[in-house]
Amino acid sequence: MKFFVSLITLLLTITPIANAGPINPAHISADAKWIFHLNLEQARKWELVKQWHAKMEQQDKYKKHLKKWVTKLGMDPTKNLLGVTLYDNTYARHNGIVLLAIQNVDRKTLATQFNKNHPEATSTTYRKRHLSTWVEKRGPYGSHEVTGCLVNDGLIVMGGNPKRVREALDVIDGHRESLGEGRKVLQGFDTEAILACRAIDVDEQYQKNTRCPVLQRCHAATMSFSVKNDVMHLKYNLLAESAEVASRMKGAVTGCIAIMNLQLGDDDEAEQLVDAIEVDAQGKRLLINWQAPSETFYKVLKNQMKTWRDKHKSGWHWHNKDKHQPSQDTPGHTRSKKSRHTSKKEKKQQRDPYNDFDL
Repeated sequence: MKFFVSLITLLLTITPIANAGPINPAHISADAKWIFHLNLEQARKWELVKQWHAKMEQQDKYKKHLKKWVTKLGMDPTKNLLGVTLYDNTYARHNGIVLLAIQNVDRKTLATQFNKNHPEATSTTYRKRHLSTWVEKRGPYGSHEVTGCLVNDGLIVMGGNPKRVREALDVIDGHRESLGEGRKVLQGFDTEAILACRAIDVDEQYQKNTRCPVLQRCHAATMSFSVKNDVMHLKYNLLAESAEVASRMKGAVTGCIAIMNLQLGDDDEAEQLVDAIEVDAQGKRLLINWQAPSETFYKVLKNQMKTWRDKHKSGWHWHNKDKHQPSQDTPGHTRSKKSRHTSKKEKKQQRDPYNDFDL
Protein backbone atom coordinates (compact mmCIF):
# COMPACT_ATOMS: atom_id res chain seq x y z
CA MET A 1 0.00 0.00 0.00
CA LYS A 2 3.02 2.32 0.17
CA PHE A 3 2.51 3.05 -3.53
CA PHE A 4 -0.85 4.62 -2.76
CA VAL A 5 0.46 6.62 0.18
CA SER A 6 2.78 8.32 -2.32
CA LEU A 7 -0.14 8.76 -4.67
CA ILE A 8 -2.21 10.46 -1.97
CA THR A 9 0.70 12.79 -1.22
CA LEU A 10 0.65 13.82 -4.87
CA LEU A 11 -3.11 14.33 -4.80
CA LEU A 12 -2.88 16.79 -1.93
CA THR A 13 -0.91 19.10 -4.19
CA ILE A 14 -3.35 19.15 -7.11
CA THR A 15 -6.82 20.49 -7.82
CA PRO A 16 -9.10 18.04 -9.65
CA ILE A 17 -11.26 19.44 -12.40
CA ALA A 18 -14.29 17.39 -11.42
CA ASN A 19 -16.16 16.23 -8.35
CA ALA A 20 -15.49 13.25 -6.11
CA GLY A 21 -18.22 12.99 -3.52
CA PRO A 22 -18.13 11.93 0.11
CA ILE A 23 -17.28 8.40 1.17
CA ASN A 24 -19.59 5.70 -0.22
CA PRO A 25 -20.38 3.17 2.56
CA ALA A 26 -22.03 0.88 0.00
CA HIS A 27 -18.57 0.13 -1.42
CA ILE A 28 -17.03 -0.77 1.96
CA SER A 29 -17.30 -4.13 3.66
CA ALA A 30 -19.45 -4.24 6.80
CA ASP A 31 -16.62 -5.82 8.81
CA ALA A 32 -14.10 -3.00 8.11
CA LYS A 33 -11.94 -2.09 11.11
CA TRP A 34 -10.29 0.96 9.59
CA ILE A 35 -11.17 3.44 6.87
CA PHE A 36 -9.27 6.21 5.12
CA HIS A 37 -10.94 8.62 2.69
CA LEU A 38 -9.69 11.55 0.62
CA ASN A 39 -12.57 13.75 -0.59
CA LEU A 40 -11.35 15.71 -3.60
CA GLU A 41 -14.67 17.46 -4.07
CA GLN A 42 -13.93 19.36 -0.87
CA ALA A 43 -10.21 19.71 -1.61
CA ARG A 44 -10.78 21.51 -4.90
CA LYS A 45 -12.86 24.17 -3.12
CA TRP A 46 -9.99 25.07 -0.81
CA GLU A 47 -8.43 28.37 -1.88
CA LEU A 48 -5.00 27.36 -0.58
CA VAL A 49 -4.95 24.27 -2.81
CA LYS A 50 -5.96 26.39 -5.81
CA GLN A 51 -3.08 28.81 -5.17
CA TRP A 52 -0.62 25.97 -4.62
CA HIS A 53 -1.71 24.24 -7.79
CA ALA A 54 -1.40 27.43 -9.85
CA LYS A 55 2.11 27.98 -8.48
CA MET A 56 3.27 24.44 -9.20
CA GLU A 57 1.88 24.43 -12.73
CA GLN A 58 4.55 27.01 -13.55
CA GLN A 59 7.37 24.78 -12.35
CA ASP A 60 9.23 22.35 -14.58
CA LYS A 61 9.88 19.99 -11.66
CA TYR A 62 6.17 19.63 -11.01
CA LYS A 63 5.51 18.93 -14.69
CA LYS A 64 8.27 16.32 -14.64
CA HIS A 65 6.82 14.58 -11.56
CA LEU A 66 3.31 14.67 -13.03
CA LYS A 67 4.54 13.21 -16.33
CA LYS A 68 6.18 10.41 -14.34
CA TRP A 69 2.90 9.58 -12.61
CA VAL A 70 0.97 9.71 -15.89
CA THR A 71 3.44 7.20 -17.35
CA LYS A 72 3.20 4.87 -14.35
CA LEU A 73 -0.57 5.05 -13.96
CA GLY A 74 -1.64 5.23 -17.59
CA MET A 75 -3.84 8.23 -16.79
CA ASP A 76 -3.52 11.82 -15.63
CA PRO A 77 -4.38 11.93 -11.89
CA THR A 78 -5.08 15.68 -12.07
CA LYS A 79 -7.93 15.01 -14.49
CA ASN A 80 -8.99 11.39 -14.14
CA LEU A 81 -8.57 10.46 -10.47
CA LEU A 82 -11.43 11.83 -8.35
CA GLY A 83 -11.23 10.15 -4.96
CA VAL A 84 -9.39 7.58 -2.85
CA THR A 85 -10.78 5.24 -0.20
CA LEU A 86 -8.81 2.60 1.71
CA TYR A 87 -10.20 0.07 4.17
CA ASP A 88 -9.54 -3.34 5.72
CA ASN A 89 -11.09 -5.77 8.18
CA THR A 90 -7.71 -6.60 9.73
CA TYR A 91 -4.48 -4.79 10.56
CA ALA A 92 -2.33 -7.17 8.53
CA ARG A 93 0.26 -5.73 6.17
CA HIS A 94 -0.53 -5.64 2.42
CA ASN A 95 -4.08 -6.82 3.05
CA GLY A 96 -6.20 -3.68 2.60
CA ILE A 97 -8.49 -2.59 -0.22
CA VAL A 98 -8.03 0.58 -2.29
CA LEU A 99 -10.94 2.13 -4.17
CA LEU A 100 -10.05 4.69 -6.85
CA ALA A 101 -12.86 6.85 -8.23
CA ILE A 102 -12.00 7.80 -11.82
CA GLN A 103 -13.49 9.46 -14.89
CA ASN A 104 -12.87 9.81 -18.63
CA VAL A 105 -10.28 7.02 -18.69
CA ASP A 106 -9.46 5.37 -21.99
CA ARG A 107 -9.59 1.65 -21.21
CA LYS A 108 -7.29 0.78 -24.12
CA THR A 109 -4.65 3.32 -23.06
CA LEU A 110 -4.91 2.20 -19.45
CA ALA A 111 -4.49 -1.47 -20.43
CA THR A 112 -1.59 -0.72 -22.77
CA GLN A 113 0.32 1.24 -20.12
CA PHE A 114 -0.38 -1.40 -17.48
CA ASN A 115 0.93 -4.20 -19.69
CA LYS A 116 4.03 -2.12 -20.42
CA ASN A 117 4.68 -1.52 -16.70
CA HIS A 118 3.83 -5.08 -15.61
CA PRO A 119 4.49 -7.57 -18.42
CA GLU A 120 4.74 -10.34 -15.82
CA ALA A 121 1.15 -9.84 -14.59
CA THR A 122 -1.23 -12.78 -14.60
CA SER A 123 -4.97 -12.56 -15.28
CA THR A 124 -8.07 -14.29 -13.93
CA THR A 125 -11.80 -13.73 -14.35
CA TYR A 126 -14.43 -13.22 -11.65
CA ARG A 127 -18.08 -12.41 -12.36
CA LYS A 128 -17.17 -11.49 -15.95
CA ARG A 129 -14.50 -9.04 -14.76
CA HIS A 130 -10.78 -9.31 -15.40
CA LEU A 131 -8.41 -9.34 -12.41
CA SER A 132 -4.69 -8.69 -12.90
CA THR A 133 -2.08 -9.73 -10.34
CA TRP A 134 1.52 -8.56 -10.24
CA VAL A 135 4.38 -8.02 -7.81
CA GLU A 136 4.91 -4.51 -6.47
CA LYS A 137 8.59 -4.00 -5.63
CA ARG A 138 8.51 -0.48 -4.16
CA GLY A 139 8.24 0.39 -0.47
CA PRO A 140 10.31 -0.29 2.66
CA TYR A 141 8.73 -3.70 3.32
CA GLY A 142 9.98 -5.39 0.18
CA SER A 143 8.09 -7.02 -2.66
CA HIS A 144 4.43 -7.92 -2.27
CA GLU A 145 1.58 -9.09 -4.46
CA VAL A 146 -1.08 -6.69 -5.75
CA THR A 147 -4.32 -7.45 -7.57
CA GLY A 148 -6.35 -4.87 -9.47
CA CYS A 149 -9.65 -4.72 -11.33
CA LEU A 150 -11.27 -2.04 -13.49
CA VAL A 151 -14.83 -2.44 -12.18
CA ASN A 152 -16.38 0.08 -14.55
CA ASP A 153 -15.60 3.44 -16.13
CA GLY A 154 -15.77 5.10 -12.71
CA LEU A 155 -14.06 2.71 -10.30
CA ILE A 156 -10.83 0.73 -9.87
CA VAL A 157 -10.40 -1.78 -7.03
CA MET A 158 -6.98 -2.91 -5.81
CA GLY A 159 -5.94 -5.23 -3.00
CA GLY A 160 -3.21 -7.39 -1.57
CA ASN A 161 -4.34 -10.57 -3.30
CA PRO A 162 -7.08 -11.93 -5.62
CA LYS A 163 -9.20 -13.23 -2.73
CA ARG A 164 -9.45 -9.79 -1.10
CA VAL A 165 -10.36 -8.15 -4.42
CA ARG A 166 -13.05 -10.75 -5.11
CA GLU A 167 -14.51 -10.03 -1.67
CA ALA A 168 -14.45 -6.28 -2.40
CA LEU A 169 -16.25 -6.87 -5.71
CA ASP A 170 -18.92 -8.88 -3.90
CA VAL A 171 -19.52 -5.87 -1.62
CA ILE A 172 -19.80 -3.48 -4.58
CA ASP A 173 -22.18 -5.82 -6.43
CA GLY A 174 -24.37 -6.31 -3.36
CA HIS A 175 -23.49 -9.98 -2.82
CA ARG A 176 -21.72 -9.21 0.46
CA GLU A 177 -22.87 -6.94 3.29
CA SER A 178 -21.65 -3.35 3.15
CA LEU A 179 -21.45 -0.63 5.77
CA GLY A 180 -24.71 0.90 6.91
CA GLU A 181 -25.54 3.89 9.08
CA GLY A 182 -24.77 3.39 12.75
CA ARG A 183 -21.84 1.04 12.18
CA LYS A 184 -19.16 1.46 14.81
CA VAL A 185 -16.41 2.26 12.33
CA LEU A 186 -18.47 5.18 10.97
CA GLN A 187 -19.26 6.68 14.36
CA GLY A 188 -17.55 10.07 14.55
CA PHE A 189 -16.29 9.76 10.96
CA ASP A 190 -16.56 13.14 9.22
CA THR A 191 -17.94 12.26 5.79
CA GLU A 192 -17.63 15.86 4.57
CA ALA A 193 -13.95 16.31 5.51
CA ILE A 194 -11.18 16.65 2.95
CA LEU A 195 -9.28 13.90 4.72
CA ALA A 196 -10.69 11.52 7.32
CA CYS A 197 -9.72 8.21 8.86
CA ARG A 198 -10.87 5.99 11.69
CA ALA A 199 -9.57 2.78 13.27
CA ILE A 200 -11.40 0.59 15.79
CA ASP A 201 -10.72 -2.62 17.72
CA VAL A 202 -6.95 -2.31 17.38
CA ASP A 203 -5.60 -5.69 18.50
CA GLU A 204 -2.72 -6.14 20.94
CA GLN A 205 -0.47 -7.93 18.46
CA TYR A 206 -0.68 -5.02 16.03
CA GLN A 207 0.01 -2.58 18.87
CA LYS A 208 3.22 -4.45 19.64
CA ASN A 209 4.44 -4.41 16.04
CA THR A 210 3.24 -1.10 14.63
CA ARG A 211 5.46 1.96 14.37
CA CYS A 212 2.46 4.27 14.80
CA PRO A 213 2.83 5.96 18.22
CA VAL A 214 -0.93 6.55 18.39
CA LEU A 215 -2.16 3.02 17.67
CA GLN A 216 0.53 1.61 19.95
CA ARG A 217 -1.42 3.11 22.85
CA CYS A 218 -5.02 3.34 21.59
CA HIS A 219 -7.84 0.90 20.92
CA ALA A 220 -9.58 3.35 18.60
CA ALA A 221 -8.59 6.56 16.80
CA THR A 222 -10.41 9.10 14.63
CA MET A 223 -8.90 11.96 12.65
CA SER A 224 -10.35 14.53 10.28
CA PHE A 225 -9.12 17.56 8.37
CA SER A 226 -11.61 19.97 6.87
CA VAL A 227 -11.84 23.55 5.66
CA LYS A 228 -14.92 25.70 6.22
CA ASN A 229 -15.10 29.36 5.22
CA ASP A 230 -11.36 29.14 4.49
CA VAL A 231 -10.63 28.12 8.10
CA MET A 232 -8.71 24.87 8.60
CA HIS A 233 -9.96 22.37 11.19
CA LEU A 234 -7.91 19.41 12.42
CA LYS A 235 -9.42 17.01 14.97
CA TYR A 236 -8.19 13.89 16.76
CA ASN A 237 -10.37 11.72 18.98
CA LEU A 238 -8.29 8.95 20.55
CA LEU A 239 -9.44 6.16 22.87
CA ALA A 240 -6.39 5.17 24.90
CA GLU A 241 -5.81 1.92 26.79
CA SER A 242 -6.42 3.67 30.11
CA ALA A 243 -6.95 7.09 31.67
CA GLU A 244 -3.32 7.06 32.78
CA VAL A 245 -2.13 6.48 29.19
CA ALA A 246 -4.41 9.26 27.95
CA SER A 247 -2.96 11.61 30.56
CA ARG A 248 0.60 10.72 29.56
CA MET A 249 -0.23 11.25 25.89
CA LYS A 250 -1.66 14.67 26.75
CA GLY A 251 1.60 15.49 28.52
CA ALA A 252 3.61 14.39 25.49
CA VAL A 253 1.55 16.53 23.09
CA THR A 254 1.74 19.52 25.44
CA GLY A 255 5.51 19.08 25.61
CA CYS A 256 5.76 19.02 21.81
CA ILE A 257 3.76 22.25 21.65
CA ALA A 258 6.18 23.89 24.08
CA ILE A 259 9.18 22.73 22.03
CA MET A 260 7.62 24.06 18.82
CA ASN A 261 7.12 27.46 20.44
CA LEU A 262 10.77 27.55 21.46
CA GLN A 263 11.88 26.71 17.94
CA LEU A 264 9.70 29.37 16.33
CA GLY A 265 11.68 32.22 17.85
CA ASP A 266 10.10 35.65 17.35
CA ASP A 267 7.48 34.62 14.79
CA ASP A 268 4.33 35.79 16.59
CA GLU A 269 1.91 34.53 13.96
CA ALA A 270 3.51 31.09 14.03
CA GLU A 271 3.24 31.01 17.82
CA GLN A 272 -0.45 31.89 17.56
CA LEU A 273 -0.99 28.93 15.23
CA VAL A 274 0.72 26.58 17.67
CA ASP A 275 -1.08 28.04 20.67
CA ALA A 276 -4.38 27.37 18.89
CA ILE A 277 -3.89 23.63 19.52
CA GLU A 278 -6.30 22.47 22.22
CA VAL A 279 -5.54 19.26 24.13
CA ASP A 280 -7.93 17.66 26.60
CA ALA A 281 -7.94 14.30 28.36
CA GLN A 282 -11.34 12.97 29.47
CA GLY A 283 -10.84 9.62 31.15
CA LYS A 284 -9.48 7.24 28.50
CA ARG A 285 -10.22 9.69 25.72
CA LEU A 286 -7.75 12.24 24.35
CA LEU A 287 -9.17 15.10 22.27
CA ILE A 288 -6.98 17.34 20.12
CA ASN A 289 -8.50 20.23 18.18
CA TRP A 290 -6.83 22.90 16.06
CA GLN A 291 -8.14 25.55 13.73
CA ALA A 292 -6.53 28.42 11.84
CA PRO A 293 -7.19 30.67 8.86
CA SER A 294 -5.72 29.22 5.67
CA GLU A 295 -4.17 32.55 4.69
CA THR A 296 -2.32 32.84 8.01
CA PHE A 297 -1.12 29.25 7.81
CA TYR A 298 0.16 29.75 4.26
CA LYS A 299 2.01 32.92 5.26
CA VAL A 300 3.63 31.26 8.28
CA LEU A 301 4.56 28.19 6.24
CA LYS A 302 6.35 30.30 3.63
CA ASN A 303 8.19 32.28 6.31
CA GLN A 304 9.29 29.17 8.17
CA MET A 305 10.51 27.50 5.00
CA LYS A 306 12.47 30.60 4.05
CA THR A 307 14.04 30.68 7.52
CA TRP A 308 14.91 27.01 7.27
CA ARG A 309 16.49 27.51 3.84
CA ASP A 310 18.52 30.50 5.01
CA LYS A 311 19.93 28.52 7.94
CA HIS A 312 21.06 25.72 5.66
CA LYS A 313 21.85 27.78 2.59
CA SER A 314 25.51 26.82 2.37
CA GLY A 315 24.64 23.14 2.25
CA TRP A 316 22.08 23.17 -0.56
CA HIS A 317 24.02 24.36 -3.61
CA TRP A 318 25.32 21.03 -4.84
CA HIS A 319 22.32 20.50 -7.14
CA ASN A 320 21.86 24.11 -8.33
CA LYS A 321 23.77 24.84 -11.53
CA ASP A 322 23.36 28.59 -11.09
CA LYS A 323 25.11 28.63 -7.73
CA HIS A 324 28.61 27.41 -7.03
CA GLN A 325 30.43 26.95 -3.79
CA PRO A 326 34.12 27.90 -3.57
CA SER A 327 36.32 24.90 -4.16
CA GLN A 328 37.94 23.44 -1.09
CA ASP A 329 40.78 22.02 -3.22
CA THR A 330 43.01 25.00 -2.50
CA PRO A 331 46.32 25.10 -0.65
CA GLY A 332 45.66 24.15 2.94
CA HIS A 333 42.23 22.71 2.11
CA THR A 334 43.05 19.60 0.07
CA ARG A 335 40.33 16.96 0.43
CA SER A 336 40.90 13.25 0.35
CA LYS A 337 39.96 11.32 -2.77
CA LYS A 338 37.02 9.77 -0.94
CA SER A 339 35.59 13.14 0.14
CA ARG A 340 35.56 14.46 -3.45
CA HIS A 341 32.77 12.04 -4.32
CA THR A 342 29.30 12.34 -2.84
CA SER A 343 27.37 9.11 -2.58
CA LYS A 344 23.72 8.86 -3.59
CA LYS A 345 22.81 8.43 0.07
CA GLU A 346 24.69 11.58 1.04
CA LYS A 347 23.10 13.54 -1.79
CA LYS A 348 19.65 12.41 -0.68
CA GLN A 349 20.39 13.54 2.86
CA GLN A 350 21.72 16.88 1.65
CA ARG A 351 18.93 17.63 -0.78
CA ASP A 352 16.49 20.38 0.15
CA PRO A 353 13.09 18.62 0.12
CA TYR A 354 11.21 21.89 -0.28
CA ASN A 355 12.84 22.76 -3.61
CA ASP A 356 10.86 20.11 -5.50
CA PHE A 357 7.60 21.94 -4.95
CA ASP A 358 8.57 25.50 -4.19
CA LEU A 359 5.94 27.73 -2.63
